[in-house]
Amino acid sequence: VPCSAKGKYQFDSQCVSECPSGYGYNSNGKCIICKTENNLLYEGKCVNTCPYLTTQDEDICYLCRTYQVWYNYKCYDQCPSGTYKSNLWVCLPIDQSNLTPDGIIY
Repeated sequence: VPCSAKGKYQFDSQCVSECPSGYGYNSNGKCIICKTENNLLYEGKCVNTCPYLTTQDEDICYLCRTYQVWYNYKCYDQCPSGTYKSNLWVCLPIDQSNLTPDGIIY
């Protein structure tokens, strides 16, 4: 019986409830070092790209800290010049369509 049938992952020849530190599970339910398959590690799973509101450091995806904003697939302490913080903590470009006549973002 494969480990996945028991709701577990295969690590070496054992079935484990979660992969050891530094390992993630792949689409076959095996614990691997994600970068061996050119993937990234995110919350115990091997992924092709870091998900929304995360940033990549080496081969691991991290969620932005609660006070940080997200822009261009990275976390920042504040929005870069030419952008503003939306209500979803994402930096969006400032353009004429989102400015009032006196230059205030709405």
